[in-house]
Amino acid sequence: MKTKIFIILIISLVFQACENDYLNSGTEKECNNILYFENTQDFNEQMREVLKMDLPQKQEWVKTRNFESFGVKADLIYYSVNPEDFKTIEEMKDFVSKNSKYLHFVTSESGDTSVETKHFNSPFRYFINDEKIFQIENRIYKVVQDEVVVTTDDNIEKIKQIEDLNSGLINDEDIFLLRSNTLKSEYPGCGTVLRADSIGESGGRKYKIKLKIEVVEDKSGPGTNVISSYKIISRKRFLLIYWNFENDISASINTLCHFEHESAGWQYMGGTYSYDDEYDDVLEGYMNVWASVGFYFDADAHFEGFDCWAEVPETPRAILKCNESVLP
Repeated sequence: MKTKIFIILIISLVFQACENDYLNSGTEKECNNILYFENTQDFNEQMREVLKMDLPQKQEWVKTRNFESFGVKADLIYYSVNPEDFKTIEEMKDFVSKNSKYLHFVTSESGDTSVETKHFNSPFRYFINDEKIFQIENRIYKVVQDEVVVTTDDNIEKIKQIEDLNSGLINDEDIFLLRSNTLKSEYPGCGTVLRADSIGESGGRKYKIKLKIEVVEDKSGPGTNVISSYKIISRKRFLLIYWNFENDISASINTLCHFEHESAGWQYMGGTYSYDDEYDDVLEGYMNVWASVGFYFDADAHFEGFDCWAEVPETPRAILKCNESVLP
């Protein structure tokens, strides 16, 4: 069970920065507010841990790492208000507009509108600074439209110029996309990114549960990594707009990934997670990580099967099922 405690005045006090302009091949740890990792293993371990933390724990974590986290600052602003206190949609719009660097309205394909922190769909949001940058070894990473582009540290000024994925600076040579879930047509399996929503009503208010599973190929080094992840979001509607809302979340996630290793052939990777009345609004994390060392290749990673659901007391289950018979 998690309890969020928000002290917004801390925003301007908890962060410190180094004096150097930028990191040079990892000779400094965190300088000029760029988060640095010594290697990909360190990064993946930190990712697992940070995604499990509540907001006060994330605040403590950024203190220890001596940098300003875009994601933490965005969360502090998001949770500084109670949506119940907005008397009109115009008041809500004014709040989002005043904080547009970190918040925005998002409308789904079904027409529902939510308030979200920017880069809410990116697990990297807690690792980036306001320039959307972090570093692993001598490689610079930037979040662009919730994707990540990568280059070496001598190209940092060039990567800072990229604001959208259509930039001509992304060329698959010195600046390229970190992750991919593009499959060859002959290996469709059950897909790579799956989503399910469910809406219920209680006391005249609408509630929503959102479930997402994803498998990606990650070429952050020292070879190709295959990563499976999940995300569960509880929301409640205020003045026709959904906000994240703490609730008792129950969920069961069971997946089997299939991918092709360059030398070892086709491999399988399972992943399971479950929650029973976990009081929170967002639950997310890595289910499993498979890493090759010294091998970079297109793995055609996909889900071979899955059986997943998530719910809160006010909603029916959001369900994702495919080829359940192959699951362990």
